[in-house]
Amino acid sequence: MWSKINSTFANNTATGISAAEGGAILTAMGELMVDDSTFSGNVASANQSAGGAIINLYGNATINDSTFKNNSANNGN
Repeated sequence: MWSKINSTFANNTATGISAAEGGAILTAMGELMVDDSTFSGNVASANQSAGGAIINLYGNATINDSTFKNNSANNGN
């Protein structure tokens, strides 16, 4: 399990090979738990990208009491 509690992810940009997914966090085939955190201004920059703040592939995600603001991906997710 990957967990983050009381954290701030601000103004991160996924570039290069990882640019297609998850401006702040990319997880795959596992569990993600985020509590009391802020995601602001994160970008997944590639064409057809997804998950401006978080992308969790083939796993379970639990997000509680967190704020998401002005995160973006090129396909609008």
